[in-house]
Amino acid sequence: MKILASLDRSASAAFELQGHSKGWLQSIEGLRGVAAFMVFLVHYATLVQPWVPDESLTHVVGEAVFIIGHVGVDVFFAISGFLIYAMLIRKERAILPYTRRRVGRIYPTFLAVMLIYTVLSFVFPEESKIPAGEGEAAWYLFANYLLLPGVLDIEPMIAVAWSLSYEMFFYLIMPLLFLVFPLRKCSAWVRISFWCLFWVGGFILAPGHFRASMFIVGFMVYETSQMIDRERGSAALTLSALTAFAAVLAFKVSIYFDLVTFKNAGIMSRVMLFGACYLLCIAAFCKDGWLSRFFSQRYMRYFGNISYSFYLIHGLTLKAIFLVLGVILPSVDYAGFLWFWLLFLPAFLAATAVSTLLFLLVERPFSLDGVSLFKLARARSAAAS
Repeated sequence: MKILASLDRSASAAFELQGHSKGWLQSIEGLRGVAAFMVFLVHYATLVQPWVPDESLTHVVGEAVFIIGHVGVDVFFAISGFLIYAMLIRKERAILPYTRRRVGRIYPTFLAVMLIYTVLSFVFPEESKIPAGEGEAAWYLFANYLLLPGVLDIEPMIAVAWSLSYEMFFYLIMPLLFLVFPLRKCSAWVRISFWCLFWVGGFILAPGHFRASMFIVGFMVYETSQMIDRERGSAALTLSALTAFAAVLAFKVSIYFDLVTFKNAGIMSRVMLFGACYLLCIAAFCKDGWLSRFFSQRYMRYFGNISYSFYLIHGLTLKAIFLVLGVILPSVDYAGFLWFWLLFLPAFLAATAVSTLLFLLVERPFSLDGVSLFKLARARSAAAS
């Protein structure tokens, strides 16, 4: 229980929200945990497939889980959009301190995991993504350490790091948008109209980066939250949110299996996902209903608080588990479809345990407890002088 108590440090609180939105943080933490779990499903379903016969029902289930799990990143983007927008819309913030805090939030844990990946790439060259040439290898490592994969067409060393590239770009561009456009002086409806036009413009001008538009879901959620009464939960809203979210997941799976083949089905699924995430966020942390209370449960919040560490390290943990399994059970004839189900809980618990260590050793002390890379650098400089 001491470990759980030490995890009770809100990762969402690092966004420095003030006022009544602090009451939303617990359910936001729980939703972050669900999003991280969905991303876990993607990598688990991918790595377990060699042990699952292609003709089996379990193989089909694994592919469906793979598609469903991808939505977890979209939920992360919506939550980040809400938190950053809520922080910036309320008052003007100096860009340099803001940027330092955002870099300090992302980089310590990311650098720790990147160093592990870099070392392992040289220890296990057969698993390495680093190019063979020295110049290409140097550029590849440089680009990955600067979080360029995602914004640029570069394969990330850490599979999920492409989304951090979007996160960092989002963090950096938001204060600039508030400098260029007088959004704080506009009414809520003007801002909502502006972001709708921004969303359409992004779809037209940068369709390859359209997933980044999920940040705008968070903007819309914040604006809506200022117009509604949080104290009055709505069962109809919760039911609508869950139904819409389930419908968009089913639609995406149907597209993957070619059950839906009409023109522009992909575009339709993106629009549906935008709306479903919007409703889910409203019901989850802008209304005091049973869904909000579900996400606010203690263990949901603890997992949500380690979700960033989990997001970065769970893939490596799963890779290690399945490399060992490949040595012990190299043939599908030994394992069969049962391994899909038998390994799931142990693999999840192992990933959670490793993530907890990463959180306690790196993320919490260097990102959440006020010890940033910048403060360490200044302290060392002062000590040297």
